[in-house]
Amino acid sequence: MIGRQYYVDTSVWGYLFEDILREKKEATETFFRLAQEKKIEIFISALVIEEMNRTGDRNLRDRLLQSLKDYPATVLSYQDEIEKLASKIVDMEAIPEEFEDDARHIGYAIIHGVDGLVSWNMKHIVRITTRRVVSALCRMEGHKERANSANLMNAVDALVVLR
Repeated sequence: MIGRQYYVDTSVWGYLFEDILREKKEATETFFRLAQEKKIEIFISALVIEEMNRTGDRNLRDRLLQSLKDYPATVLSYQDEIEKLASKIVDMEAIPEEFEDDARHIGYAIIHGVDGLVSWNMKHIVRITTRRVVSALCRMEGHKERANSANLMNAVDALVVLR
């Protein structure tokens, strides 16, 4: 039986191949192992695939794309609401305009109502300011039923929640 549902941004997939920060790599591997064991369900968007394809290192790009086969994720559909929400997140200065794709990741999680967004992007996504702004925005925009999706967490946070 599948438990919680998580949108997984590109940064998490990248840590499958991280050789320097062992703790993050191990947490990421454990997170994906739970998906293989069908204890959690993972979701991505076309944006994740686009970001993987933009990776400059060809070897890493191939490994990232292969990981989508090793750890199957459901690709969420694009909806206009995602773009609108992302624009509001940027307008509220939770994420800088030049990193609007990070706000789009949040939009996918909220609009599709998953249990949380898992990211290693501590600079823009998994930080207290973004969490507060996104939570307030969800309330203001009437996304109360999707409030869980405002749970912006790293893989370690997600593992703690799952225990």
